[in-house]
Amino acid sequence: NNRLDVSGQVRFHDPTVLVQGDTGRYSDDGALFNHAQFQLLQQSGHGSASQISMSPSEVITLRNVTYTSCPQQRATWQIRARELRLDTAGGVGVGRGAIIDVHDIPIAYLPWISFPLNDARKSGFLFPEISTSSRSGGMLATPWYWNIAPTQDATLVPTYYTYRGLDMGAQYRFLSSWNRGSIDASYLPSDRAYGTELRAEGRSDPNSDRSYLRLLDRLQLPGNTRIDTSGESVSDSEYFEDFSQGSQSTSTPFLARSVAIGHRNDIWNLRGEVLDFQTLDNTLPDEDRPYIQLPRLTAAGSW
Repeated sequence: NNRLDVSGQVRFHDPTVLVQGDTGRYSDDGALFNHAQFQLLQQSGHGSASQISMSPSEVITLRNVTYTSCPQQRATWQIRARELRLDTAGGVGVGRGAIIDVHDIPIAYLPWISFPLNDARKSGFLFPEISTSSRSGGMLATPWYWNIAPTQDATLVPTYYTYRGLDMGAQYRFLSSWNRGSIDASYLPSDRAYGTELRAEGRSDPNSDRSYLRLLDRLQLPGNTRIDTSGESVSDSEYFEDFSQGSQSTSTPFLARSVAIGHRNDIWNLRGEVLDFQTLDNTLPDEDRPYIQLPRLTAAGSW
């Protein structure tokens, strides 16, 4: 019946996987191994399982499995799951009853999880972010990645703060042979904590909406001509103090916005730029604030 049963230090090898186990069975319908270790050969993944079954369509099903794509000597993260299904041809893994470990510390239990087996991008939820602070209270962010096209993607990041409310954040990126850039934005309507602070300062009808916007764009035109656009804007001077995750942003005194056009050839290097600023530190005296340039023109020639 074209079936082979083996036991005792079984070693199986095909173009997609290397398996070593206690017992094994191989037939036209696929293969089955018990108490085995495995190594994917076309993707970076390895682990162990109480049972491994493989189908002719290059689908590997593992039960009571531990899986990671990290090097064996330093596994930063791993998945422990009741069942894991690896579609090696499609490059997608699906786990059920999964626990995510980072540096051997369990950080999340997921009844269902889907992840890529290679470097290909895949739409879906990313790992949530959880933190707490004295200014915002507890924070929970659930990022969702959208693989729009080979040259475009977006990440939507709804974030809930117990003291403030729901913040909707997003990042959009694009890339082509002539244009590349990104847009980052977030909007939190009616920040409860910020509104309380404004009312404490004596404002009867405070605007407590919080927002952030950043644009980066590089447009390559014919004839060695390029347009660079960049700019940031926040709703208020205390935005980075409330939402920044690093000391560098909290100490930002002003934000620059600029549009520049440049042209270069064998002789000339020409550039025109419009530059403006949003000042966040209202205590800065006028002589310490940056100059607005409307416009700045430079030209250099070399023969």
